[in-house]
Amino acid sequence: MYRFLFSSKWLGYLLLAAIFAAACVGLGRWQMDRRAETLAEISRVTSNYSAAPVPFAEVKEQFSSLAPEREWTQVELKGSYDVAGQRIVRNRPLNGQPGYEVVVPFRVETGETVIIDRGWLPIGNNNPGQPDTVPAPRRAL
Repeated sequence: MYRFLFSSKWLGYLLLAAIFAAACVGLGRWQMDRRAETLAEISRVTSNYSAAPVPFAEVKEQFSSLAPEREWTQVELKGSYDVAGQRIVRNRPLNGQPGYEVVVPFRVETGETVIIDRGWLPIGNNNPGQPDTVPAPRRAL
């Protein structure tokens, strides 16, 4: 009565269904691994960002090559901005909107200079090729 289930056509369908089920299980595990990696990354960023700032003298060697587990660590710098060296970096979109990044050198009390990215500004309406206004840097400590 059910002899047709053992025909090559039905066995092919069974094999195809088994391959599809195995692929779904594999992709589900891959998705769960991605979620675990993302949660670990979020946890690392949160813990580093909410920790107390580290003095610049302790971490200045890491400015050339930063270990991934140290990303988002806050660093305490003492010195002043070199406003004359401030630059506007073009073609920096944010959430699909065109704009600019404002970068400015920061002279540390020990003499080193660190480039600070002060943030993103949208394109301007008054002057093409530059933002309408660039806020002055806050007074450094």
